[in-house]
Amino acid sequence: MTLTTTLSRLRSLNLSENALQGSIPAAIPRGCTNLTLLDLSHNHLQGAIPLQFGAGMSNLTYLSLWKNNLSGEIPRSLAELTSLQRLYLDLNMLSGEIPPALGNLTSIIQLYLQKNRLSGQIPSSLGQLRSVLDLQVGFNNLTGAIPTSIWNISSLKRFSVQYNMLTGTIPTNAFSALPRLRQLFMNNNLFHGYFPVSVANASNMTLLQIDGNFFRGIISPRDWKVKEARGPSSR
Repeated sequence: MTLTTTLSRLRSLNLSENALQGSIPAAIPRGCTNLTLLDLSHNHLQGAIPLQFGAGMSNLTYLSLWKNNLSGEIPRSLAELTSLQRLYLDLNMLSGEIPPALGNLTSIIQLYLQKNRLSGQIPSSLGQLRSVLDLQVGFNNLTGAIPTSIWNISSLKRFSVQYNMLTGTIPTNAFSALPRLRQLFMNNNLFHGYFPVSVANASNMTLLQIDGNFFRGIISPRDWKVKEARGPSSR
């Protein structure tokens, strides 16, 4: 895959759903400084995301690399894309920890990191993503507890951490600041203790999956106001 480095006026580059192979060239961010959309998803790209990927793309709002065969760590340079609103890295083989610097993406609306091989803990800095609507880190090898800061993202509509090795209890006031939450996937982890009745504050909830954990206690119907459940996560 080769691309010219002189497309300085290019604003949108969509190469998704092809049969592209090889690695992502570092020349893309160097030559296309006015890009607002870059979509390389649903191809056969391999190797690591270049360490300086994103450098010079200060206008980028949409970056999609999902459904490739990318490996290695998530480069911290992505955190410099401060205009980014949508970042899709899911369905790859990315490893290592989630860079805490991603908490600098304060314009982000959707952050998809699920279905990789990420390890370590969920950075508390992700709680700085005050505009995020959809945060998905499920189907990885994450450990530790969900940071308290996550439960304070009032904009959050969908939160997915299923199929990890997350532990700990859920704070009693976990749902007090999540009035917009609609879908929560916490299934197949190692959570324990009582599931908080503050979930009743999430009155817009349509789907709640907490199966496959070690929660205990009695569920009282009067403590729950969850609406009709719907199907599983689309991705």
